[in-house]
Amino acid sequence: AAVGLVVTARQKIVRESPARAFAVWSVLAVLLGPLSWSHTATWLLLPTALVARSSESRSRVVLMIAVIVLSIPRSTLFALAGSLPVSPAGGLVLAAHLGAALIILMVAVNGPAAPNVQNDRNLPDSETA
Repeated sequence: AAVGLVVTARQKIVRESPARAFAVWSVLAVLLGPLSWSHTATWLLLPTALVARSSESRSRVVLMIAVIVLSIPRSTLFALAGSLPVSPAGGLVLAAHLGAALIILMVAVNGPAAPNVQNDRNLPDSETA
């Protein structure tokens, strides 16, 4: 579903902001790696920063919440989930990092750009500035 969403929105994202497009593909790389959700949560910091840079304040708050969830250690999530076998609610606790990554992806794909921020293509080149 996430790949389909990105493929559908890809042309619009690339046209509006190459940094946002890079963020989308970076988050997808983390999400599609079957063992990387908790191990490489730090990889999501760069895409989050790129998206937050060009997002409105509501989207930034959502991204901040996602980063807070990503900062919860896996050992804490395992402790909160309970003993094995975990209940369905415990499974949701264990999927907290995945949920945070999906939130970052949703904001990157659908988040409106802040009206007072130039898109990346309008920034001056270092040679001409």
